[in-house]
Amino acid sequence: LMKLRNWTYEELFENMQFHVLVRIALGLNDLETMPFCMATLFNFQNRLNDHFIKTGENLFEQVFDGLTAQQLKELKVKANICRTDSLMVASNIRFYSRLQLLVELILRIYRVLTDSDQALYRQQFERYLGKSSGQYIYALKSVDLESELLKVGELYHWIDRQIKPLYADQQVFQVFERIYQEHFTIVSDLSACTAQADRVQVRPPAELHSACVQSPDDLDAAYREKNGRPIRGHVISVVETATPENEINLITDVVLKPANTDDSTILNGRLDNIKEKTPEIEELHFDGGYGSESN
Repeated sequence: LMKLRNWTYEELFENMQFHVLVRIALGLNDLETMPFCMATLFNFQNRLNDHFIKTGENLFEQVFDGLTAQQLKELKVKANICRTDSLMVASNIRFYSRLQLLVELILRIYRVLTDSDQALYRQQFERYLGKSSGQYIYALKSVDLESELLKVGELYHWIDRQIKPLYADQQVFQVFERIYQEHFTIVSDLSACTAQADRVQVRPPAELHSACVQSPDDLDAAYREKNGRPIRGHVISVVETATPENEINLITDVVLKPANTDDSTILNGRLDNIKEKTPEIEELHFDGGYGSESN
């Protein structure tokens, strides 16, 4: 309902409380019952996410597969013919230019430092403090961008050596390590005797690939252009029954991948799942994007 109506969480709960049609859709057949509060929903989502990180087990997928198997049987839906297609979904992330993304991470790193470390290292972060990453880059001239990227790279190099070892358990440094490697490279000065002589170089735009981090808030989101439209997010590939005599058809398989994942690659990774869920399948129909020799 949130995605369909483009609601915020606040709007979702307001409609759950006061909108009769929404309450009926959710099985709330009186005006007094409220099934859960906003904090309960957030805690539930966090527990699901933590469980997936620890075990690799997707509980949503398990529930979906169990319900689908039950529905296929009870509704007598034939699954000997199925079809598959994909759609692009933009991640709910802010669009960052290259420099803004790099500055945004600097600000987030500074915020996780202890008060004493913020005071100790303020001089290194000073030029970026007191404004948002967007406000910082808006004040720059285009001719300054190259030199600004190099200054940011030098600060990243310093953070990697001085700050990261002290805060390695902070999640922001997992993001930092990936972005640092994607945007910069370290060149050693062979004439020097110490590692301090290593210098940072900015990777040229040609070396930035579509799987590079698009936002510090969604590391799985990727970049892709489809039909001339840029997408920063994901691709959803769906399989559904398509036997002509079925009165209704059901979605039987759903998978989410980074937007730059090719349709044929997605299908190849799901073929065993599809056969397991619908063992009677004889035909699978798809467009040309899914075709490959291995498939």
